[in-house]
Amino acid sequence: MLQIDATKLTSEVKFEAAAPVGETAAMGAGDAKPPLFPHLYGAIDRDAVVAELDVRRANDGTFLEVCGLP
Repeated sequence: MLQIDATKLTSEVKFEAAAPVGETAAMGAGDAKPPLFPHLYGAIDRDAVVAELDVRRANDGTFLEVCGLP
C-alpha cells in the first residue's frame, strides 16, 4: 500500500462512496451519509509517495493488516 501526500498529486482525486463487490454490499450501503473514500483518476506522481506499507494476508488470501498502521 502506498501512503500518498495528496497535495503533490497532479491527477484528480474525488471522494466517492464505495461500490459493491460481487454479492457483497458496499460499506455504508443504505446509510444516509455513507463513508467517502479517495479515488485517484490518473497517474500517481512519484514525488507524492511518502511511504510503502506492507499488507499482510493469511494463506487463504484473507486480509489481516497493513503493517505500520495503528
